[in-house]
Amino acid sequence: MCVVNCTISADTLIPDCSKSSPNCCSPDPMNCFSFYTCDESNKLHLTFCGPLQSYNAKTLHCEQSEIENVCYPKCAKRCRTNDNGDAICNKNESCCLPNPDNCKYFTTCSNNRTDIGQCSVDSEFDDIQLSCLPGIQKCYQNDQECKRACPKNQVICTYDCCGPEVGACSEQYYRCIKGVKISEFCPSLTRFNMTTLKCDASAYFECNFIMTNFTECAPPPNNPSCSKIKPQSSTNERRELLSKEQLLTLFYSAYKNLTELLTASESQSQIINNLGST
Repeated sequence: MCVVNCTISADTLIPDCSKSSPNCCSPDPMNCFSFYTCDESNKLHLTFCGPLQSYNAKTLHCEQSEIENVCYPKCAKRCRTNDNGDAICNKNESCCLPNPDNCKYFTTCSNNRTDIGQCSVDSEFDDIQLSCLPGIQKCYQNDQECKRACPKNQVICTYDCCGPEVGACSEQYYRCIKGVKISEFCPSLTRFNMTTLKCDASAYFECNFIMTNFTECAPPPNNPSCSKIKPQSSTNERRELLSKEQLLTLFYSAYKNLTELLTASESQSQIINNLGST
């Protein structure tokens, strides 16, 4: 039975049992459906509310969740990350990270345990205040535009930028946001464009239909797959193919011609139907 609020640590936003009264309670700052308690031995415990219940910090009880009593999770600080961008979760530490793909979710870290937090329907996770706030917040997942290219072979994110994971024509790319490196994949039939710094169809066509390289093989003694008639030399040639603008013009011309043919076919069918009806 909770009788009083606990004393909260400013660094973690969770109770400091050494400075709190026994049988105190405080809400879990990163979850509306659980709360912390301190027992008589100054030990911290996390307790979960029942189904369809949330913790009410005013009454110190779990109550039926209602829209007007929606709480907004908040964490004390941003988690440190490893080279893969995952949260580093240490004992006696509470922190969180925004989800790289969805503003409604965030990663929580408490006492060596990571979980996925979710904001309520009417809120999003604010990347600056590290809290779920009502309405559309400053969430970088909503802004997919990249304005600066990352240096080649960059390992540590020193500033916000983006670049391909492998090189030109890469399907996978990464974004550096606030010191965090996040890997992402381009949608189907697109590739990362190193000029526009985003995934687009023009890069896909250029990679698959224009930039076609081929190499002749030199037949070593143990390689029967190469013709012995060919000279023992290796060449890397580039075919003379259409530019991107020429290719797009060709596609548009073909599309226009096809549209005209279909329109003419429909007109002929309409004329035949009219003659048949008369």
